[in-house]
Amino acid sequence: MAKIFKSIEPGGRADYGLYGSKAMAGMAAGVFSNLALAIFLPLKGRWKWLRLAFVIGSLNNLFNILRLLYYSKLGRFKQRERLLDLTEMRPDARVLDIGSRNGLLAIGAAKRSPGLKVTAVDDWKYGGSEETLRSNTDLEEVGGRVHVYDADPHQLSFPDSSFEVILSDFYLHKIGRKERGIGQEKSLKGKARQTWRRQERAKALSELDRVLAPGGVMVLSDIAHTTEYAEFLKEQNYSVHTYGPYRDIALPLKVVVAKKPM
Repeated sequence: MAKIFKSIEPGGRADYGLYGSKAMAGMAAGVFSNLALAIFLPLKGRWKWLRLAFVIGSLNNLFNILRLLYYSKLGRFKQRERLLDLTEMRPDARVLDIGSRNGLLAIGAAKRSPGLKVTAVDDWKYGGSEETLRSNTDLEEVGGRVHVYDADPHQLSFPDSSFEVILSDFYLHKIGRKERGIGQEKSLKGKARQTWRRQERAKALSELDRVLAPGGVMVLSDIAHTTEYAEFLKEQNYSVHTYGPYRDIALPLKVVVAKKPM
């Protein structure tokens, strides 16, 4: 029973955590509360339509719970392999996983080749933890090949051109929320807030551009703003291709593959 609350790759040992676990808990509460209201409402008159609305609400919440469970337990591993394939990286490449959370991409990359030099970066504002990431690298026996850093994506400590491959999955769209400028963000409304968040994402992309070596590749997977990422990188003269959305993984993620000019 406990396994239902874990996200472990088939044949693996590391637990990457259920994606959206807090959201699923809220949706589960919605399923039961809506059903309870539907059961106790009268069957006649206008109440029957309200009753139907509560039933539909319960079914919608249940569908979204199942969708997140599928992504957590199967879809995310399929997407990871897809992203790693798209990099076409050399077996001795220097790889940066930005927004590593519990290490899904970083560990997957390290397991592909013992010659890869993998760096996992996060500040864990959006979930996961450094302790879990380090534990997962040990469980999957790649602890000596994955280097973990707690860092702000706006200001990375690595020298220019430090990596040949940069990976990001389901992370960049969150930048601008709970950021170091959260006080400033709270003072903004509407379009001004959206503009500020877009500027924060652009700062992070600029840092990724700085640390990527000429001829290197970025593979950025996300549920939102992928057109924005592609346009930004095209302005930096990257060769850019966008793939997806991939609906076989339960969430409609798109992937931006961008190669930096030599």
